[in-house]
Amino acid sequence: MSQPILEVDDLTIEFQTGESSITAVSDASFSIEQGEYMGLVGESGCGKSTIAKALLGALDKNGRIVSGKILYEGEEIQDFTEEEFNEKIRWKEIAMIPQASMNSLDPIQPISRKALEIADAHTDLSKSEALDRFKEAFEIVGLQPSRISEYSFQFSGGMRQRAIIALTLFLRPTIVIADEPTTALDVIMQDQVLNYIKKIREETNSSMMMITHDISVVFETCDTMTVMHSGQVAETGPVTDLYDSPTHPYLMLLQDAFPDIRYPNRDLEVIDGYPPELTDKADFCTFVDRCPWAVDECSQTAPRLESVTDRSVSGDGSDSTHKVACIRKDEVPQLNEERKRQGRTTADGGSDEGDLP
Repeated sequence: MSQPILEVDDLTIEFQTGESSITAVSDASFSIEQGEYMGLVGESGCGKSTIAKALLGALDKNGRIVSGKILYEGEEIQDFTEEEFNEKIRWKEIAMIPQASMNSLDPIQPISRKALEIADAHTDLSKSEALDRFKEAFEIVGLQPSRISEYSFQFSGGMRQRAIIALTLFLRPTIVIADEPTTALDVIMQDQVLNYIKKIREETNSSMMMITHDISVVFETCDTMTVMHSGQVAETGPVTDLYDSPTHPYLMLLQDAFPDIRYPNRDLEVIDGYPPELTDKADFCTFVDRCPWAVDECSQTAPRLESVTDRSVSGDGSDSTHKVACIRKDEVPQLNEERKRQGRTTADGGSDEGDLP
């Protein structure tokens, strides 16, 4: 396997708040290959957007990387200066589709003006070259190239969303970060945006990191998934593996919290409790207070990401790409099956294992 285009290695990020500090990300690790779509999933406040900002050198002034590395094409970038990020990374290598992107356009300037500003700050493209590229990006997202000089108020909400995606794409970045691209959209517009995200893959060789609360969106559009809980990476690997064989208690319970049309009368799982507020790097499992299978050791040490034994294959089944941070990773799947067998019944009285084929 070739070297990943992006590697995050034991990354810890904290924010200073008055006399104290809050750890937003604690020893997080994952990687993205060239052309790969990776979904970053977790509850609000778990550190997803903080990681995205760190990749672009865009943390708030009170935020800093305490330890760990970010490698882009093998080069460490976590200590880049503002000038280095502008020159080497932002927009042309890593670009972001921001949250609430429909409201990110200036209503009193043509959309093409923003494209020219980006090109002027990050490239040597002439005005005509930049506009030609922007027209190509408009075509990718299904907008007429002739409309690049119009104002945002002349576009519908869905068209503004696509215009922002075009701005993200027009310098042909290697990695696109999509931060909650379907949040606050109706289901029709969500489907349109996801279709254009799929079209990006067909027409470019970009990788993507899709940040979302909606695990179903990741199952539909991504190759791999990284699940976070309160600053820690709980589980990471191919989407099919995490869908068929979730290993971390958090992902198991999270998956059972989603409705399934095959089992309309099944009770949905509820994950009780709240994530902890961390004032230091977590030296324990941050899911310990919410986990039904926690033991004393879970409160005493931070679990490391370790390869999972693929339960769907024969032999040792070791899969180095599917990793989980749980000291009981070999026991929890069976414990979960036993939990689901106890008292779960379908509407006709039969056993409902809750399996997801």
